[in-house]
Amino acid sequence: MKPATPFVERLRVFVASPGDVQRERAHVASLADELNRGVAAEAGFVLEVVRWETHARPDMGRPQQLIFDQIGAVDIFVGVMWQRFGTPTGVAGSGTEEEFEHAFTSWQRAGRPRILCYFSRAPIEPPSTAAQAEQLLKLAQFRERIEKEGLAWTYASDAEFKERLREHLQQVLLREFAGRRPPLDRNLLALLNVEKERCRERDVGFFTPNLLLSLLGAPRGAARRVFDSACPGKAEGLVEELRRYEPLDEAGSPVPFSDFDWYERDDVQAARQRAKLEGKAAIDGRHLLFGLLNTASQTRDWLRQTFGEDEFARLRAAAAEAPEARRGGTPGINVFVYPRDGD
Repeated sequence: MKPATPFVERLRVFVASPGDVQRERAHVASLADELNRGVAAEAGFVLEVVRWETHARPDMGRPQQLIFDQIGAVDIFVGVMWQRFGTPTGVAGSGTEEEFEHAFTSWQRAGRPRILCYFSRAPIEPPSTAAQAEQLLKLAQFRERIEKEGLAWTYASDAEFKERLREHLQQVLLREFAGRRPPLDRNLLALLNVEKERCRERDVGFFTPNLLLSLLGAPRGAARRVFDSACPGKAEGLVEELRRYEPLDEAGSPVPFSDFDWYERDDVQAARQRAKLEGKAAIDGRHLLFGLLNTASQTRDWLRQTFGEDEFARLRAAAAEAPEARRGGTPGINVFVYPRDGD
């Protein structure tokens, strides 16, 4: 029998810099290749270096916004600067500054990407024009802005930069992203992202009822099979009720959408621990149902009150055991979006 292919998660590394640090930009790519053959591969990751030169394409619109739209979300931001600040974008003083602000806003909202900023202290010639002097002034002001928000690093040569970045990327991989192992199953993640995008488009918050809707809305999914075995005939009514869910604040106003990282959720971490305990390569729908039922929330309390203690206990036990569900995974995304007749 052929051995199962190990589950590898892709981590996207975005490189932001003006044009005077080309060696450092090249080092990011070579380090990713090196780590992908060693530490990253052993930890179950592959690093993909994302740059506008390789991941953007021609289109019409404001260039910097096109880059953001085409590249999408990233996991690690690497900013590098020396003596140039860059060219204004119409929104920020330079592309690098706007890229940092974009990443910083995302980090504040969702804890992603991890932000690594580096400034070269290699010798430079005194500025010979007012424009060069202005670049240095803007660079100094930008560095002060970053150091007010967090910790930046300096380096004396591109060789030192490479050594420091290698060390820092290894730390981020092993200390921060290790908490994602095992990861969410790809199909399960796709189902969750459908509901997340629905919330984003309507500008309403994503909460635990939305998570439960994602799990039970896939009729042939592992979570739904577990639920049907413990609470027969009740899933459809529950799904309809969950579809009508609208999060409201204390004043009765809709709660707006706020982005987040799946792995920051307590129920996802509880599911990860369960999948890890079972020696599974990825978190499937049953694991996530287990995590939801074993993490304190108003939704869990509502389920307990709705079904009663005995039925709720059966549901928790089924999510913990469910040998028949372990043989299946999470169905493809079309099962959720376009269920077949009879499903």
